[in-house]
Amino acid sequence: MMKKALTLIWLCVFFAFNSPAQLRYLPMEHYFKDRSFVFHSPGDLVVAARRPYRVPSFFPVLENEYYTTSQIDTNSQRSSWFGRKVFDEHFFQYQNNEYFITIDPILNLSLGRDLNDTENKNFFQNTRGVRVTGGIGDYFGFYSTIIENQARFVDYQSDQIKLRGDYGPNSAGNIVRRNGFVSGASRTKSFKGDAFDYAFVTGGMILKPLKDFTISVGNSPLFVGAGYRSLFLSDNSSVAPHLRVSWRMSPMWSTEVVYAQHLNMIRSAISNPGTESLFDRKGFALTYLTFQPNQKIQISLFEGGTWSRGTANELKRVDRLFFNPFPLINPLILGMRNQRSNMVLGLQGVWSVWNWMHIYTQIAIDDFEIIQPALQLGARFSEPFKISNLHALVEFNHVPETFYSHNNKRLTYTHNNMLLGHPMGAGLQEILGRLNYEYKRFGLSISGNLIFTSYNPQTKIYGTPVLVVQYYPSTPNENAIIAVGQVDFLYRFNRKNNLQIFASALYRQARSTSHLNETLFFNIGIRTPLFNQYFDF
Repeated sequence: MMKKALTLIWLCVFFAFNSPAQLRYLPMEHYFKDRSFVFHSPGDLVVAARRPYRVPSFFPVLENEYYTTSQIDTNSQRSSWFGRKVFDEHFFQYQNNEYFITIDPILNLSLGRDLNDTENKNFFQNTRGVRVTGGIGDYFGFYSTIIENQARFVDYQSDQIKLRGDYGPNSAGNIVRRNGFVSGASRTKSFKGDAFDYAFVTGGMILKPLKDFTISVGNSPLFVGAGYRSLFLSDNSSVAPHLRVSWRMSPMWSTEVVYAQHLNMIRSAISNPGTESLFDRKGFALTYLTFQPNQKIQISLFEGGTWSRGTANELKRVDRLFFNPFPLINPLILGMRNQRSNMVLGLQGVWSVWNWMHIYTQIAIDDFEIIQPALQLGARFSEPFKISNLHALVEFNHVPETFYSHNNKRLTYTHNNMLLGHPMGAGLQEILGRLNYEYKRFGLSISGNLIFTSYNPQTKIYGTPVLVVQYYPSTPNENAIIAVGQVDFLYRFNRKNNLQIFASALYRQARSTSHLNETLFFNIGIRTPLFNQYFDF
């Protein structure tokens, strides 16, 4: 095993010293993601590598394939070091013909109030971290991010975090829920009673030995789709160690294959003082095959599944079919919900009506016997009518009540108790819209969601959250509607690390027959968002 690892490292270094360009992933935050959809003419030397232009639908994407100078770069004319670092450059950057390295601080220092909070609490976010990227030539790159957080979220967000907590036996042998999980981040610990303390690390290496073949090893977030939500694989859950292989076989055909290790946040044994018993492991594998007959049409076949690895006390090898990279074979052999795995099979289509307008859809099933498909339909507008820095999106999502679930709760379509698909889970219909515009660094972001779902007055849970420990309430569900709207005003100092000051207002109303919850939250601060968090449900 050690010889294989040393051989891989040697190959990375060997290939890396043969070209002067940069190889790294763009951050996943929506500011960067939106700009990867902007079409530029084939004459643009910065994006000449696109053959032909391909609407991005598997994230993160490589910077040298979707990076556009006009979108993110600025030609600094500032003479002072301070001015360049605040407005135009990475905090530390160095590049020559052989290698490059960048270092940026990460922060989110914000304070807010919920006008409907009867306790008049101060809600805050205190995030500190650092992001490092680098590479040698255009064959090898690496990235690393370390983030530490303390935060007090508004009540409905805290409830969502606690709902995704870890489970384990207490001293009496009863299964209880502890802690929580923050969307797009990690497991929490208690902080000041009603706040959360959490930290997470991302990192990895990218190897590109051939022009159209890329291998990456790490734990960066992943997202499959051209929309805001994904019914296949979202970055809602926390990061997971994985191997990703990307191969553009021809101008028309490409494929993505991912093998990952996921966790169920449930312990099989009582933790001893000073130590913690292990969580259950499971495998995750996906294949994503894309056919693009021309620059207007893109059709993709998705297959993703969680695979049993036993329990923490009785760990077993994953099934050999886990490593099969060809779609459709595993569901046809095993079925979709079987004792070894739980699969989601889907089709995605993208139609580029114009260069600035993309209509997209996802259709997914998770059972051959009872076919109740999940559906997504949306339209994305990227700088329509040549209006620079204007981005808009409208989208509809439908997820049936039993989607993502499994009779064996250890095989639910989750990682760290967080949904891999739609962040709310199942049993919902959603209409959402987003609008973002920036003019001379001043930005405006408007978003809204309307969700038709259910609410149980006994468990106080909306929809079907798909948990590894299932609740069986004695009271029936009620019809419910959730409406969420948010407006952000910001000034973006730096487009490379997304440094910005902001003021935001969020309104949320969740209503059922017997329950009404309202949030009116105002928030101000300074931040460098690089990852997405989903609390808009």
